[in-house]
Amino acid sequence: VAARVAEGSLAPSDVDAAAVRDSLLTGGMPPVDLLLRTSGEKRLSDFLLWQCSRAHLAFIDTLWPDLSLWDVAGVLLDYQDTRWRQPCR
Repeated sequence: VAARVAEGSLAPSDVDAAAVRDSLLTGGMPPVDLLLRTSGEKRLSDFLLWQCSRAHLAFIDTLWPDLSLWDVAGVLLDYQDTRWRQPCR
């Protein structure tokens, strides 16, 4: 976005959330609804920060190689419960 403003192809007044979203590598893709972070870490490490701004974040202690269907099912049930309690995003 900054490069486009500097070269004059984008006016500074046109910089908004949509301009930033569309300039990301994930531009044009649907927003992230659920992000599952394994290994017990409670951080995103700058991974998809913009895209996950309204996502349900799940942090579990299981390591990625040990992830089971039951782990994912528990996360999905929690996500479903959260979506039911907060239907408007």
